[in-house]
Amino acid sequence: MLKQLRLNKENPQNALRDYTALLKSIQSPPVRPRPTERKGKERKDRKNDSPLQAIPSDNLGNLPDSPLLKDKESDSAEQPTKISLQYCLTKFRNAEEVPEILNRFEEILKNCNISLDPSAKEDVTPKLKEGTAHGAFWCRNLWDVFSCKQEQSVYSVPVSETPYNDVLIVGAGPAGLSAAIELKMMGANVHVIEKRDYLSRNNILHLWPWTVFYLKTLNTKVFYPKFATGGIEHVGTKQLQRSFLKSCLCLGVHVYYGVDFDGTEEAEEGRWRLKGEYLPSFSAPLAPKLSEIRFNTLIGADGEHSKVVDYFSIPQKVTKGSLCLGITQNYDHLHTEQELTINEFGISKVFNQKFFAGMKEKYGTDLENLVYYRGETHYFVMTATPESLESRGIFYEKKDNVCDLISPNNINIDNLLAYTRDVATWCNLPDYCPVTKNNLGKPDVSLFNFTNRHMSDEAAVLVPSSSQRDSSLLVGLVGDALLQPFWPLGTGLNRAILSSLDTAWMLREIKLGKQKEEIEKEAELNSD
Repeated sequence: MLKQLRLNKENPQNALRDYTALLKSIQSPPVRPRPTERKGKERKDRKNDSPLQAIPSDNLGNLPDSPLLKDKESDSAEQPTKISLQYCLTKFRNAEEVPEILNRFEEILKNCNISLDPSAKEDVTPKLKEGTAHGAFWCRNLWDVFSCKQEQSVYSVPVSETPYNDVLIVGAGPAGLSAAIELKMMGANVHVIEKRDYLSRNNILHLWPWTVFYLKTLNTKVFYPKFATGGIEHVGTKQLQRSFLKSCLCLGVHVYYGVDFDGTEEAEEGRWRLKGEYLPSFSAPLAPKLSEIRFNTLIGADGEHSKVVDYFSIPQKVTKGSLCLGITQNYDHLHTEQELTINEFGISKVFNQKFFAGMKEKYGTDLENLVYYRGETHYFVMTATPESLESRGIFYEKKDNVCDLISPNNINIDNLLAYTRDVATWCNLPDYCPVTKNNLGKPDVSLFNFTNRHMSDEAAVLVPSSSQRDSSLLVGLVGDALLQPFWPLGTGLNRAILSSLDTAWMLREIKLGKQKEEIEKEAELNSD
């Protein structure tokens, strides 16, 4: 064939035909050649006899009389469950909003003939694995990854046999959901409550190389195929939360959305329950009523202004510094050629004085740090000097109190958008990229203060029972509730993951009979 290509190099049409035949012979098994005298005639007959020959390929799926669709319809008539399950699995994998994710998962359970009665209290994961293992290729990958992870020795210690096996996690962010996955795989009964009933954060998170590897073990790559492609070491918060939520559902974690934390009270048999009456906006299929939940371990994953920290009066340290104001801004990614030419970066004025001086001279924007990531959006995060914000009219009034200064009522949103647009223009972002809208339909721009950093003195405390001598509530902290990150270093998600692993390890060590002092020393739970 190669020799024939060389002979036909003077005739472009014949060369192209032979090159195509060569590719087919490489990609597919060899086919017995037809007689040479009928070769041209048969190709012509096949072309003329094809019922799809004159139809554009983009319209094939819309043709009711297409033979391709008739084959699918006949398959559906013979095996309706498999076709329906395949549809549900695809929709579940591609679902983006919380209600759709939960509804699609419920449809999968129905197609697998799994009872939706919460009172049954059975582990649905084995039945779900059996029912979906042959439903889609990505399902096989999903269960293979979980099985490989489950075989590690750290999961051989059953947390279900400890006195802290019923877990309630407050907060369904990346820290809370990753802790839920780890604890569920170690045998705990896990419930998660989340105040918001939507996914609203467009911010992009920096990842350490180790974190990229770890997130793949949680099936982030299965539910978000673009993850970690081309050496990219960051991920959008929304994409990560969607992936974690889907993994939690597949493992049998009960998640409730639209539920705020107002406190706990003692229940029967050494268990605790949520204080008050709750009606969640959305909840996972098979999840019992919130009033029926009993737990002996509570994990606060509700961010830097943690209600769990306040309710249990967990002491915190505050590191104070000079006034630091940060700005985050997202722009829609339109995937044009000009947008793709912008390189991602993270720079500081100390090492790139010429870059920042030129921007200040042209626009009057004075920054200390600037980070740009390109993902689902164009994400900018920067530290601006208070003087440059005041000179650009960002604040209506100058106030001594920082909280009052950056209050939404004191910010001129139009001037703030103009400020960030100048920064984006200086970084060569095209002007036609619009500002991304948040879940409320407003510009996704935020001005925040990270002058003070909060850090809890301890990552876990025991709250004794007032009625039972040997009963206590184990309260742990993960993520920003434990340690508020310093964003220019990109440590937020990475440390949140590590704190979730520490919490799961703590319960494992309790099962092994180790005392509090041993656990604190080994897992470094004490922040000192």
